[in-house]
Amino acid sequence: MFNTLLEALYFIAPAGIAQLFAFFVVILNLPDNEPINVKFFGLKETWYGIIAGSIGAVFTLIIQSYFYDQEFFYSISILDYSSLNIIVLGLIFAFGSIGGNLIKAFFKQKLGKKENENWFPFDQLDYVLGTLLLFSLIYFSQLPVWYEIITLLIAMPFVHLSVSFLGYVFRLKNEWR
Repeated sequence: MFNTLLEALYFIAPAGIAQLFAFFVVILNLPDNEPINVKFFGLKETWYGIIAGSIGAVFTLIIQSYFYDQEFFYSISILDYSSLNIIVLGLIFAFGSIGGNLIKAFFKQKLGKKENENWFPFDQLDYVLGTLLLFSLIYFSQLPVWYEIITLLIAMPFVHLSVSFLGYVFRLKNEWR
């Protein structure tokens, strides 16, 4: 069971790092960081966030690919990094992750929810579902098996809340949820 959890978390790590990179771009308040579309997605979904998220996902996959031949990392790898184009895979993880986030932001706007309002479990699972969906359309044969997907869906809200709490402790966020 613990190995399944490690495999699932290691698989989704590029999507999670894409989310973190996009988050840091927002809190850095960079000049010219324009929202994608305020009406549909709100103020926090920005073009720089997409770029930073893509860089984060590709960077993470380069690291995973580099360590793939090490016994421990090989044992928890769902993907065969040696046979995949890491840049393309990174963009799939980034666009799946950010796409899932954009879809959630769209529905949040349409339902009249505030950007910072908690919307459990969608705030915690949007990028996971987006990543799994896009990944399955392109690399279906390497999709995690059903029990790894279930593990992700159960574990990620806890992981998200833990990372959010750390952001609050280190004063990167005003609240944790």
